[in-house]
Order: sequence, then structure tokens, then C-alpha cells
Amino acid sequence: MQCSMLKGHLVIGVRQLWPRRNHLTRKCRWCNSGVQRRGLSSSGLQREFVASTHRNEFWESRKDVTRVSEETRFRKWGLRALDGSHISTNGDASGRRRIFTTPVRGDDEEEHGGEPLDAILVLAGGQLPGGGVPVWVERRLDKALELHKLNGPKCSIVCLGNGTPHRRPILTPQGFVVHESTSCAEYLIDRGAPVSVLLKEWGSYDTIGNGFFALTQHVIPRRWRRMAVVTSDFHMPRSHAIFEWVFGLQGAGTSIQQANGAVAGLASSSGSRSQGFMLQYHGVSDIGIEMSIIEARVAKERKALESLKTVSTGISTLEDFHVWFHTQHRCYNVEHQELFGKQPLNDPALQSY
Repeated sequence: MQCSMLKGHLVIGVRQLWPRRNHLTRKCRWCNSGVQRRGLSSSGLQREFVASTHRNEFWESRKDVTRVSEETRFRKWGLRALDGSHISTNGDASGRRRIFTTPVRGDDEEEHGGEPLDAILVLAGGQLPGGGVPVWVERRLDKALELHKLNGPKCSIVCLGNGTPHRRPILTPQGFVVHESTSCAEYLIDRGAPVSVLLKEWGSYDTIGNGFFALTQHVIPRRWRRMAVVTSDFHMPRSHAIFEWVFGLQGAGTSIQQANGAVAGLASSSGSRSQGFMLQYHGVSDIGIEMSIIEARVAKERKALESLKTVSTGISTLEDFHVWFHTQHRCYNVEHQELFGKQPLNDPALQSY
């Protein structure tokens, strides 16, 4: 499932690509009726609406609408994300509470000529005992493959993640660690992904680390500008907030400035675009996870998102972030490194890692 950014608000339910923010698609099924192209303000979209879509259904005009992968029904707006965007709080067609949804494209996406993505950043999300990936991670990787096919052979796929402090790592028979990103890469190779486009990041133990190491190990050296971030719906609000924070740090866009000259808006940190990046966000379904597990994970995500608001305040440069990350973050600092892995997650949310 995807959606579109509209003046800072999340628009949910339909993976819809508007050429202009005040236009609806010709044949989108809103409330089970055809809707002709017409103007609609962001305040109108902000009010209650219902968008029902069905699996593997296509509409004409790729500019306007592409496939929605899961049957979904959304009703009204509720929570706010870190960036002030609204978040869905009602249930989907299967009865599961859906706490949020995923921003996909910005209002001015059309202004950039439909350029292909430089890379797809897909977040790992746990492993099976034998080293495979769980079903919700399979969906993330399948989405990455789909995006790669749409964007051509020069588009890289970066698998992000070492492991988690909540579980012991999986080892090979020889005693070496099987990183989550390695499991993801193996899944992609088994499904025909060219090895030449696959990259890994294996330094991170959490989502903040995913963002930081993706930026410093891959994005800056390769001078990438246009990227997609792929993760599960239950993980997307915090992932979106983290990637906008990290990629919006002053200094994050240094390689872009060197390649293309000065980028307007670099004087202050205000999201990834302030540093010249164009990020898309693609969320995939959490169907397949037991309700008790997803509810526990969502509760943890909410708490972590609130904590992120506090942590991110005052950290607006890449240098400041580096200092905080390596001295205060409990997964990466040296002073308290003996505590790593000694605070296990003893609730159902552990099953989603």
C-alpha cells in the first residue's frame, strides 16, 4: 500500500500518483462510485473518506493510479506523525486495527520529470531460525524487486540491517554471523535479482542505525539523490520520521552539493528535501502477523516515536548526530557497551523482530 503526501498530510488507502494535488483520477473507486476529475482541496481530503481497493486491481493511466496490493478500507484521521502528518486510526477490511499508513510521493514529484530512482533502501525486519526471512520481510523485498523493475538496471537495492539487540544472532555452521541484510540479499538473489545491483549494510541494530549507515556508507559516497524507503506498514511512521530527520541533517547532502553545485534550502534542517534528497516511502501489508503481536509492536512503535521527538530536538547537523549516536545511543556507544543485549524485549512484540 502506498499513498501521497499532500501539503504535509498523509493521504491513505489508494496508491495514487497525482500529477497535481487538486485532481483525482478518472476511474478511481471512491466510495464505490466513479469519480470524474475535479478539484479537491487538501482540507477536503483531510476530512473523513473511504477508499476501498481490491487485490491486483489495475486502473488505466499509470500517471494517476497504480496497483494496490492488499484490500484495504480506511475511514478517518487520527494521530500525528513526527512531521505533523495525520495518521489513520481505524480498521481495515479484515478487522485488524490499522494505526497508520505510508507517505509515498511529494506534491512536486512531477516537477522532476519522472527520473528513475538511484536506489531502493529496504529495511530488514527479523530472521527465521534457519536464516530465512519472515513473511512481512518477504513483502518488503518483493516490493523492492517491483520498484527495481520499474526503475531500470541502474537502480541499486540496498538491504539494511545487521540484527537486533532483542535476539541472539544466527550463526553459520562455522560460527560466523548471518546478518539480516545477508538473509535479505539471499532472498532477492533466489528471486532473480541481479547480484550487481545488490548492496548490504550490516552495521545497524535499529531503525536509526538503518538511516545513518545507509546515508554514510552508501548514499553519500554514491551521490544518490532519488531513493525509495521500503518497510512494513506497522514500522513506517517511525521509519519515515527517522529517515526525514537523518537525511535532513545539515551536511547530509554534501555529496549532492559537490556534484551539482549549491542546493537551495541547505541553510537549515527541514526534512530530506532540505539537503537535496527526494525520498519516496513505500509501506507493505502487515497481514500474516498475529493480532496480539502487531498490537504489541504498534504500541512499542508509538512509544519509540514519542521518544524520537525528544531525542531529535536540537540535533540538526550530521556532526551533532554522529556525536550523539556514538556516545549516547545504547546500541552503538562504548561507555555502556556491556549493556548491549541485556535488556531483552519480553512481550509479544519480540515476534515481529
